[in-house]
Amino acid sequence: MAVYERAYRAYSGPLAPEAARRTVVTRYALADLLGRKLLVGWLVACLAGAVGFGVYLYVQNNLDLFRLIGIQGGGALSSAVGTKFFLVFLQIQGLIFAFVTTLFVGPGLISPDLRNNALPLYFSRPLTRTEYLTGKGTVLALVLSLMTWVPGLLLWLFQAILAGGSWWSANLRPALAVFFGSWLLIVVLTLLALAISALVKWKPLAGAVIFAVYIGGKPFALALNELLDTGWGNLLDINYLVETTWSWMLGSATNPQIGSLPPWAALVALGLVCAGCVALLKRRVKAYEVVR
Repeated sequence: MAVYERAYRAYSGPLAPEAARRTVVTRYALADLLGRKLLVGWLVACLAGAVGFGVYLYVQNNLDLFRLIGIQGGGALSSAVGTKFFLVFLQIQGLIFAFVTTLFVGPGLISPDLRNNALPLYFSRPLTRTEYLTGKGTVLALVLSLMTWVPGLLLWLFQAILAGGSWWSANLRPALAVFFGSWLLIVVLTLLALAISALVKWKPLAGAVIFAVYIGGKPFALALNELLDTGWGNLLDINYLVETTWSWMLGSATNPQIGSLPPWAALVALGLVCAGCVALLKRRVKAYEVVR
């Protein structure tokens, strides 16, 4: 049959549910992510770190049993499980594992679409800019959740089972701090990764910029504190702001670096960082691009 004899016919097959259509961006981005063997291996290593915390809890709650078989516990094992344990958990799983994961995943969220001029194809479909950004950000948020608040709450539940009695009711604050503190870090890292991925189209350079923005503020903060004899220079250090908020949520001052900056100031600064990232995304992610 000749081409000109082929009449156009609209698609008459089954349509996917509207809720499923909104997850298309997330599903395909997540499938692409899980197809990278190196990244999957890194995620397994991150989960192994959480398992190590679980082993510590088991040993801590069974010191009497280990003494019976001739193993003497001491040092860190003799200290009670409390806010310091969960603060260390957040620092390792969040500030190290989650941050490194963001360096792997974040640069490839939006930059390939911008580099290949694919945004007009996205937005020519029934897909809004908010749904597109939410779909991309959900991928990173899901991955970071698997190494922060999900294992954190499981560890808290494990400790509650081992300790028994009324431990769980007397220690609800660490559970809430792990959940909300983890989501605070996830939101900051996700928005930061999306904004820089939309700003820098080359993935290796985008990863370097994420590293510089998140880590590079610390030397400037230290220099400003030294020059002006103040602690307000820490507003430039995102890492410090997150730790200050975590310490306030846990109701502890176990970190000697915490204390020179009020928690409200840290929250306001993090809010401004997130607002700046949203403004940058609104400017960079659009259905067309003017090339000069």
